[in-house]
Amino acid sequence: MHLRYSIVALHLILLAPPLASACWFPSSHKRSRASRKEQHIWASLNGCSPRTASWQADYFLARLNESGRGYTSCARHHWLEKLATLGQNGSGQATIIDIGCNRGYFTSTALNYWAPGFGNHNRLVHEVHQAGGQYGGGACGVCGDCVHGPAAPVTLQPQDEVDVHCFEPSLWHQRALGAVRAALYGPVDAPKTDKGTAVRWHVLPYAVSNATGTAHFPTNCTHEECNFDLNEQKADVNVTTVDDYMKQARIRYVDVLKIDTEGFDPAVLAGAYNTLRRHRAEVLSFEYHGFWFRSGGTLRLCLDYLEELGYSCFFDAPLLFKLTGCWDPRLEIKEWSNIVCAVRGSETEAEMNALTALRQQRAAHQAHEGRR
Repeated sequence: MHLRYSIVALHLILLAPPLASACWFPSSHKRSRASRKEQHIWASLNGCSPRTASWQADYFLARLNESGRGYTSCARHHWLEKLATLGQNGSGQATIIDIGCNRGYFTSTALNYWAPGFGNHNRLVHEVHQAGGQYGGGACGVCGDCVHGPAAPVTLQPQDEVDVHCFEPSLWHQRALGAVRAALYGPVDAPKTDKGTAVRWHVLPYAVSNATGTAHFPTNCTHEECNFDLNEQKADVNVTTVDDYMKQARIRYVDVLKIDTEGFDPAVLAGAYNTLRRHRAEVLSFEYHGFWFRSGGTLRLCLDYLEELGYSCFFDAPLLFKLTGCWDPRLEIKEWSNIVCAVRGSETEAEMNALTALRQQRAAHQAHEGRR
């Protein structure tokens, strides 16, 4: 995700099965040998041999070393345009679940493609934050999110409606997001429609984990890396899961499920088991870094979990780097970075494969061979 300081970190990881690691399956889940075999076939068809996986890891680590951690931590999410393009012949409606909404820049980046009639949503959101004065000089975000936007004018047909479900337990961020909604999009029950798209931005004062309940939480934290360990003013907040919220809100399908919970992303993934198993989220985007020790997760463990549920995952960077079916242990970098996943076998996965370093390298090699 763009912002490292989203604050949905919870004690509820303790509600996991005893001795379980994060990204765990419920006790009712039965691992499918067939799906594992299917995945091996998929990997071979996509041409990622051990040698190819090693080359990709070398290339990724070299880019990371040259560019710094911002190479994947401050991802621009270029795949969002591809996702919006694929949705041009759909229902005219898109849905985003943004867990750890913070300043709202991930969602505003997506709205650049789904609701282009407004202009650059990142800049518009920043203008509201600046006017409110809540963030001072930090309104743009640590990755400079407010200055990002499409490289060229967006010519996509606007979606008729975009529903945003924005989870943010911090009262401070809730106020800022409420101001954004009021200034740009209007109330949920009567959104503005003069820009070609009705954006219904739900600001939800809940935390999200692997179980429902309550958590004692810092409610006015505004800086980076906020979590329950901070010695700040705290209050009880309600906690839900992705599966429970999908059922409660009667959401049948999500275009993007985004998670940024400062080390507790694996717990949120565990609470999204049924949503993911039924492929009710087209794209999954989450943050990965050293804070995962808070929930006992590793990248490989969560990739195995998502692979079993039928998702293919990539490091999210200027080029995507294939993880599922192309693993190298050196990719367990334990640094702030972003992962994006798509339903295996979908058009979206095919578009993401086209954005990978592997595909670019292969195309360059074929072009070179053609000139010989």
